[in-house]
Amino acid sequence: MCKSNLALLFLTIGMCSQRLSIAVGNIFLGLALLTFFIILYDRHKQGLPLFKKEYLPYYKIYGIFLLLLIPSVLFAGTLKISFKNFMEMWIYRFMPFVLVTNLDYLDKFWKKCFLATIVYVGFDGAVCIIQLLTNHTDEAGRALGLGDGYLRFSSILVTLLAVALVFWLDKVDFPQKQIMPLCAIAMICGGIGVQSRGSWVVSAGIVFIVMLKYLGGSFKKVAAIVLCLACIIGITGTSQHFRERFCSIDNITTDRSNGDRIEGWKSAWVMFQDKPVVGWGLNQSNDAYRAKYRSKAETQGLNHFHNNYVEMAVNTGVFGFVGYLFLVIGWLWLHRDWRNGYNVAVCLSWLAFHAFGMIEYNVDLSASIKMLWFVMGMLACLRVNSEQTAQKD
Repeated sequence: MCKSNLALLFLTIGMCSQRLSIAVGNIFLGLALLTFFIILYDRHKQGLPLFKKEYLPYYKIYGIFLLLLIPSVLFAGTLKISFKNFMEMWIYRFMPFVLVTNLDYLDKFWKKCFLATIVYVGFDGAVCIIQLLTNHTDEAGRALGLGDGYLRFSSILVTLLAVALVFWLDKVDFPQKQIMPLCAIAMICGGIGVQSRGSWVVSAGIVFIVMLKYLGGSFKKVAAIVLCLACIIGITGTSQHFRERFCSIDNITTDRSNGDRIEGWKSAWVMFQDKPVVGWGLNQSNDAYRAKYRSKAETQGLNHFHNNYVEMAVNTGVFGFVGYLFLVIGWLWLHRDWRNGYNVAVCLSWLAFHAFGMIEYNVDLSASIKMLWFVMGMLACLRVNSEQTAQKD
């Protein structure tokens, strides 16, 4: 096995195992990075370019985002804490994308590793719904699949759901496409098992966009999706618990999970107004929030604001907030040509993650954000190499 394949294998194992054990996931990520550095050294000795120029547009967008975070890192909060959080959140956790896009691409092996990841997440979702059906749940009556973290798991599920659906419905060249609908159904069922209302809303939005996109060319498959969803909704609708949970999605009075988020966002607006330029420092607003800004109506004592956009505005000010919006929109703009199925998968997976980020601070959930960058890297490689193949033909 060549070094690039070995590095990708380590990385794939790391991405799949990190929810089981973040330590094991980081060990395999470390092995992947070590192998990657050896590859870079070999390239240097041979006088070859260290990095792939085909992916430069991605790094330009991300680089501008990082530059707009620098004022907050330097001038807000405690410098040592800001620098540590910056390196961990936006450099270390970005490494899956760096690795995937700079290894020596081998089409079959890349697709096998990506297939294994999609299947594993689908299996995780299947385990989750089985746990729910067999009452192997936690004290809150919610299942977690092969790991922990309701919102961490939900974020991963919605990120991969879009990929599975697009790979099944589109004409992109990908192995074992016939099992993609099974993976998608398992992921949707996983969302039911973990009972994240945010994942229900995001999944519904993604499925709706996918159906609109592929209705003309894949009518039978879209009809099959509608039928499966109708069955899932019909079955879960027989449960009073699920009916009540669904109806509580917009309840911001008696449901404090929702109501406290709103109260926290109100306080966040005041905090932003007090330090609008560079914010309070990366992940350093919580102490001030609890001491001075927390509303009496907020009952849980939130550790963060459960919203990427609010967190970026409060913690990094106007500079960081604009940078984050630039990253989100710039990534979508880079994949605006939906004639390429890989672009569709990128956009919908990216949208799913950042839409879910409106109810959870998922850019700071290690397993979730690393999985996102892994998925983005794999899709970027598939997209670039499919375009290069088309040009040769």
